[in-house]
Amino acid sequence: MRITIKKGEFLSRLQAASRIISSKPTLPIMSCFLFNIKGGTMFITAASADGQIRTSLEYSGDMVETSICIDAKMLLNSLKMLPEQPLEMNIQGLNVCVRYEGGKFQLMGQETKTFPAMKDNDPLGEIRTTCKQFLNGLLKTQFCSSDDDELRPIMNAVYVEVCDGNMNYVGSDGHRLSLLQQKMPSVPRISFALPKKISLILKAIVPNTDDEIVILPSGNNVDFSFKNYQVVGQLLEGRYPNYRSVIPGDNDKIVTIETNMLMSAISRVAVFCNQSSRLIRFSMKNNMLTLSGRDYDLSTDAEEKVQCEYDGVDYEIGLNHILLLEILSIIPGDRCQMLVSDPSRAVLIKPEANEDGEDLTCLIMPLMLE
Repeated sequence: MRITIKKGEFLSRLQAASRIISSKPTLPIMSCFLFNIKGGTMFITAASADGQIRTSLEYSGDMVETSICIDAKMLLNSLKMLPEQPLEMNIQGLNVCVRYEGGKFQLMGQETKTFPAMKDNDPLGEIRTTCKQFLNGLLKTQFCSSDDDELRPIMNAVYVEVCDGNMNYVGSDGHRLSLLQQKMPSVPRISFALPKKISLILKAIVPNTDDEIVILPSGNNVDFSFKNYQVVGQLLEGRYPNYRSVIPGDNDKIVTIETNMLMSAISRVAVFCNQSSRLIRFSMKNNMLTLSGRDYDLSTDAEEKVQCEYDGVDYEIGLNHILLLEILSIIPGDRCQMLVSDPSRAVLIKPEANEDGEDLTCLIMPLMLE
């Protein structure tokens, strides 16, 4: 069969699907793309032990149905350097010839029999939201998830929970936590732990638009369907910790401050901090926040004062400047609030004013002061 497709659109779909492919696939066929071509639509599928991605694009040409697997790395490398132009693909059995202006290349495909079928389980429920809201949920919580916690693999996930009229996104590594609550029409309670690899893939390919995304969690998998894409991810086993129990409700000392000004001051003082502890001392007194850092080994120290709104008792607490800066970077609006109660208890960080329909709460555990 002979079909014509646009190079740029074709390559972008391949690059998106290739994000799921493992560098060391469990089956050799998983290093390939599966192409199902029929009725003017080309369906492209990539798979790994973590899940599958299916995407589609329109083509012009023969309407004969065919299926073939093509090595992903070779196909991607052959297309990357081509300028934007129409491509003509001629598929005869397992032989694939791609023609472009001034040249061509040929590939040998593989049979599709051993390519894993798209997983299709009975969903436990259905969640419908916009791509923009879902993407924002991942952006505000994913950074807090652990990168590689072998003892508690469930902490490597973004926890998604629908209950009490909210869709909650949670990320935590035990040292910090981020919770984003979005208003949602009442639906049956649904929850699942989304592995970090799948959440990173979704963050990269979900568009920041008001298009709908449909989420169908089942016992072992979760299915995400949005414009031109279907992503199926293998869920993590185990119960996610009770994140609500670690969020204090009695932090009565509130510091309100400009977010960018605070981040700039932290970045300057951090240069002189001990690079292993990453400790910065925060002292609050009479509408003034004093940041100080010291490295005894190098005999360096720094101190900076930042204007804020605080009229409580004098207070000191130590925080990890790396973790704190990451939290402050996702706080919306110009001003944030730090809520504290005791130097040994968690600090809450919130925007002074939340975005419409959302409620963001971040938490960071303090460090021991000398």
